[in-house]
Amino acid sequence: WMSVRVSGVLTTGAGQIVVRNLTCRNFYNDGFNIHGGSAPVWFEHIRGLWNGDEGFSCHENCECYVRGAEFSHNYWHGIADVGIARSHYQNMICRDNRSKGIYFIGGTHSVSDAEVSGSPIQIALSASDQQGYPRFEAMPLRTSVTNLRNVAVRSQPDQLGVLLTPNAQAVIEHCVIQG
Repeated sequence: WMSVRVSGVLTTGAGQIVVRNLTCRNFYNDGFNIHGGSAPVWFEHIRGLWNGDEGFSCHENCECYVRGAEFSHNYWHGIADVGIARSHYQNMICRDNRSKGIYFIGGTHSVSDAEVSGSPIQIALSASDQQGYPRFEAMPLRTSVTNLRNVAVRSQPDQLGVLLTPNAQAVIEHCVIQG
């Protein structure tokens, strides 16, 4: 079944919020849907499962810190952070999502102590597509800059482990990439 509610947690322009011990499951759009300059927002011990779009999505110029999470079985992506968002994930499992486990489009991101598996593309890193921002060409966060540390990326033969597109940068440290 699918909820008629859009998202489990939806913010626009919020800050100084801590969300703990929450599962967002079967929502029409994202489990956790962060918008409009919300910063900083902290999440601890959360789960985004079986949602109609993403398990977690940080948009525009938001800043999120996620510690202890699972984003699995979502219709498109486990995580999709876009625009010039800044997000940081620690101690996370992201598996069995329909398109991508993690999809970072622009902004700066870090993932540490995580396992990503079971999606057609486990991790995709791409430059931002948000051309509507004023003076977008001068923004340093228009390129995706991601640090992966202590991440296990497990792929089957018909899956892709890490996809790095033009104008996206990654530092990959102490990671295991299988498949």
